[in-house]
Amino acid sequence: MTRAARRSVLAAFVLLAAGPVPADFQTALDAYNAGDFETAYNEWLPLAEKDSAEAQFNIGLLFDRGEGREQDFESALEWYVRSAENGFARGQFRLGEMHEAGRGVERNLIQARKWFAIAAESRYPNGRKRKKKVAKGMTPGEIALGDMWAREFLKIRKAR
Repeated sequence: MTRAARRSVLAAFVLLAAGPVPADFQTALDAYNAGDFETAYNEWLPLAEKDSAEAQFNIGLLFDRGEGREQDFESALEWYVRSAENGFARGQFRLGEMHEAGRGVERNLIQARKWFAIAAESRYPNGRKRKKKVAKGMTPGEIALGDMWAREFLKIRKAR
């Protein structure tokens, strides 16, 4: 997928998932789509620091792809965690991918299973499929542990 296509997909997803878009978020999104990643970062960062899960995800994406920032998988992971913990399904799915690949974190299929399961519960497309796929390289005990961690996360999240 080309960079322009990725930007368009991101823009469409964010607009559909977020509902009404705050002006600062829209400014950041417009900058991102124009390839002005520095402005996008500067506009999204204050929103991310105020717990906007979508902005947190997008800050993570900038670090993950090295757009407007030096590519830094560990920083990307930190922002994806914040986004995921705030209930953003795309952040949850991305955490599964990072744990599965060992990108920014030591490879851990149990954590990957956990995050794919959480993304699936959040109705993220491909969440269930990836949850099943990652299980192929795991023992039954590891699968059970990943599923248990996912249930615990969801229980705590629901109690908030």
